[in-house]
Amino acid sequence: AAQETTGARLRVLSLNLGSMDSMTYDTFLTWLADEGVAMLIATRVAKSSQALWQRLDALLRSLPQRNCKCIARPASVSLRGEDVVQLFVTRCLERRKQLVLTSLHRAEAAARAGDMYKLFQEADELQAILQYFKEAQSSGKAVPTGSVPTEVWKLCMPELLPRIVQRRLLDKILPELEGTAQYAYLPGRSTQTALALVAQHCHEARTHLMTSRIEVGDRKKGRKTSIMGAAMLSVDLSLAFDRVGHQYLNDALRFLGVEPDTIALIILSIHRAKYHVQHGQQASNFNICNGIRQGCTLSPLLWVCLTHYMMHRFELKAGREARESLILFADDFLAKFILHDMQDVHALTMHVRALFETLEEANMTANPEKSKLHIKAVGVPMKKWLRARTVTHKGAKCLIIRTPFTALFLPLCDSLTYLGAVVSYGAYEDQTAEHRVRSAQANVARLAKHLFTQHGISLRVRLRLFLTCVRSSLLYGITSVGTTSKSLSVLQRFEAKHVRRLARSPVHMTLERTQDLYQRLQIPTLHEALKSRATNSLESCEKPFLYPGRHTVTAWLHQKLHDLTECIQLTQTSLAKVTPDGTRHAMIFTTQLTTDADSPANDVPQTTSEAALADWVAFAEAQGKQLKDTCIFCTQWSRMTEPTQAELEIAAQFASAMPALAAAKSARRADSDAPAERSKYPKTGLPKGSRGKGLGGRKQSSSDKTLATQQQTEVLTEEMVAELLTLLTRLMLKHEDILAAYQADTCYMLYLDTSGDLSVTANLYQVTQTWQTKKRDSPESLTQSLRVTLLTALFMELRERMNMALKEDKRATLSKHSWLSESDPATWSYQKWDPATETVVVDAGKVGLQHKDALHIIQRVLQLIPETILIQKFHSTRPQAAEYKSNVLPFMLMVSNRGPLAQELYELFQKLSDLSAMRLIGSRIRPHRQRRQPLAVTLEQLTSGLLQAASQSNRKDEDL
Repeated sequence: AAQETTGARLRVLSLNLGSMDSMTYDTFLTWLADEGVAMLIATRVAKSSQALWQRLDALLRSLPQRNCKCIARPASVSLRGEDVVQLFVTRCLERRKQLVLTSLHRAEAAARAGDMYKLFQEADELQAILQYFKEAQSSGKAVPTGSVPTEVWKLCMPELLPRIVQRRLLDKILPELEGTAQYAYLPGRSTQTALALVAQHCHEARTHLMTSRIEVGDRKKGRKTSIMGAAMLSVDLSLAFDRVGHQYLNDALRFLGVEPDTIALIILSIHRAKYHVQHGQQASNFNICNGIRQGCTLSPLLWVCLTHYMMHRFELKAGREARESLILFADDFLAKFILHDMQDVHALTMHVRALFETLEEANMTANPEKSKLHIKAVGVPMKKWLRARTVTHKGAKCLIIRTPFTALFLPLCDSLTYLGAVVSYGAYEDQTAEHRVRSAQANVARLAKHLFTQHGISLRVRLRLFLTCVRSSLLYGITSVGTTSKSLSVLQRFEAKHVRRLARSPVHMTLERTQDLYQRLQIPTLHEALKSRATNSLESCEKPFLYPGRHTVTAWLHQKLHDLTECIQLTQTSLAKVTPDGTRHAMIFTTQLTTDADSPANDVPQTTSEAALADWVAFAEAQGKQLKDTCIFCTQWSRMTEPTQAELEIAAQFASAMPALAAAKSARRADSDAPAERSKYPKTGLPKGSRGKGLGGRKQSSSDKTLATQQQTEVLTEEMVAELLTLLTRLMLKHEDILAAYQADTCYMLYLDTSGDLSVTANLYQVTQTWQTKKRDSPESLTQSLRVTLLTALFMELRERMNMALKEDKRATLSKHSWLSESDPATWSYQKWDPATETVVVDAGKVGLQHKDALHIIQRVLQLIPETILIQKFHSTRPQAAEYKSNVLPFMLMVSNRGPLAQELYELFQKLSDLSAMRLIGSRIRPHRQRRQPLAVTLEQLTSGLLQAASQSNRKDEDL
């Protein structure tokens, strides 16, 4: 009886553990004697058994009676369980429930009693029933298609043994693996950790390589280079998991101190596993004789144990220092070296030979031709050694390293692609960014038909798909490798381009800023996503897990987060806010500058490097002359905290003519009362056109007098006069068309209301009269032309009225007329003419301009207006007067088309076009339209008959 009971238990265990024979049975029972393992098995099997019984009952309810009878016979034969047979053939719902509840009670009782064998038996029966259902469904027999939910057929008893062994093995060997440089499959480690270590090595080597160059004078003083070179070797392994030797794995587990019983169970579970191969109608199974199964729960941990033992063997061959040079992630091996002298160069060859020998011992196939070596040499001895060992092998330039029995040919490369990032001793940050852009572009190409479709998928879903599949690929590894201003701009341009394509918001049509677009779509910007990733990576490094280089990784990620913040500041192009600290803006960056004058970093801007080598005062004066309104350290446009010379002149001499300026002047003290600069060419006071003291003066020459006499004697006929008028008219109209095209590209029309409380035409007339009086009486007091004076006064008035518009009483009135938004931040709307209602309405197609941005634009316009070459014309189309009969007084504003400042000023006026803020001074600005002026239209109408007659005459002449 005891033998029958033991045999029954063995049959049950063989179904769950994969053909366990009697030779391993005693070992297995000894291993199961651990109380913790027994309770874990009992708990997991109880939960699985209960869930499977419940799903089986739902399955049987959906089957017809005839199918239940068809299934009952083979199931009863295979399982020999009366309850199972009754469960199939019984049609009564109550009886089925009773049978299921009975089985569940048995499972719960077995769990409380710790009887794992009973639980295994219950689980075996359920597993066999579901397996039979699955086979019947695939063959189309017994179970009709569609009568049972699909997820029922996916139910399968989980492999308990590998999970239990993994948990027990991990608790046992985890303290031993804390010093292993394997950054995969272990808690607290990830690809970001491995990338951070490699990037830190690249940065350190690049810094030393840049500072290792010495001049002749330094050599005479005895100075030597800090290093001679650096190298990185990436080893390619073919079928690493499939070539693991079981004996080598056994030695690795014994080296870690794993119990022999556990090792026997692990080796047995691997050795008895089978692969199922099907080719067409042919199918077969074969046992695994070598390697470990990929996909098994236990395989990753076994690979970690294997690589730990491999690194131990490598340390015995090459030493402790060689082991510390290795960085492993799964089956990716990377060795890094810094070469200070020729002794380190010879150690490099020895370490490489030892590494390939160690991999060969472990039955690993390391392909030298697919491995990559990136090496950077500095100095004559290192370069000579490298040239002597560089050969061409199979069409590729390789470094040859000879071993006792063969030679290793390692292909040389300019950079390495490691874990999705590009590492090198150059600008690896920019190279990684470009590589990530290519990967993200490939994902965009795969998802293009879903991302940019116009039907079926909403914009919100497409944005989520883009952020999940494209942005994640774009930003992978960026926080660990690091960023520069260039790489950040590359990433930003790529994402902004596709987000605009998704939202159908091209910038040349909508003029919507990228920041406003992200805010409208309610998605985080690229800068916010990068900061969030960097913060999360830093938080994960602070978890209590030990691994080699943990403090180095934490310090590196801290530094990269700080660099990312600075790069974001450098790439911003918006105007800086006016703050009391504005004058100290440059010195803020000066105090934070960490560049050494003798060792400029590779990613430091050129201007910053020059600043570190120059005298601060002289350098600031030289750069400030060229970049008046640009911070030379951070390259951001910043508002000048002091008023320009034109603003001071307008405030001092014409403020009384403008109401808002007068109120502001009375409320605060003038910023400066410096005297105006004396003109380079002072006026003599003589009237224009006066004759000089010479004999010539305006005397007409004799030749001109003779020509005039001859012309007067000629007789002009009526036909000649008509032909002359025709030619002149055509020429003038052609010139008018060309001039209209030119004005459309350079001119704006400013329409000022002549009546109302907001009108400033009378004030501008007063400014004009005052300027002309000063020009006549004391011309040396004026340094600006009339057009600059009028335009500066106009925008200074607008600026003061905009500041007063934010008061509560006035803001409510402006919001009522849809000029200014009611909620913060204050935003001015764009307006357009509605021909249907014949009124001005809000332009819904344009995004409003925030109040602070509008002030920045006006301040920048005031800074550019005094440039004499930028504003070529600003005058009214009709003579100015104190009162006007018409409601609108047009002004023409012509901007130069030469140089970047002129282009910037033109774009600033474009942003002010049709802006409601201009209504505060009773004006509206828009680009000039390409059409003929009224005088030209009148001329064409008056001479239409003459032109038509001349055209008919020309046709007759051609016919003749």
